[in-house]
Amino acid sequence: MTVVDSKDLPKRPRVIVRIPDTSEITTVMTRLRFQNPELNMTDWAVMSRKVTEKEQTLALSIDPNSFNPLKTNDAYRRRTAPLTSKVAFYIFIQQI
Repeated sequence: MTVVDSKDLPKRPRVIVRIPDTSEITTVMTRLRFQNPELNMTDWAVMSRKVTEKEQTLALSIDPNSFNPLKTNDAYRRRTAPLTSKVAFYIFIQQI
């Protein structure tokens, strides 16, 4: 085992996802997986969650293989993609 300085560790991309729904985090992540089968979400982690009366904002740490299609494909940027008649996800891409 080798010890390295934290600044030498690879940085993971992060994205901000605004969801106009206040469902529990497990429901939200299941819906995102269903909506985006081409993205490997098994390695995604919720860094923070802010819930208001009508929506929630998630900061997610994602794998680089998922980030590349998100940042290069305008279909993902600021899109509205309804999963049901009541829920739509607005994805805002940021790499922090």
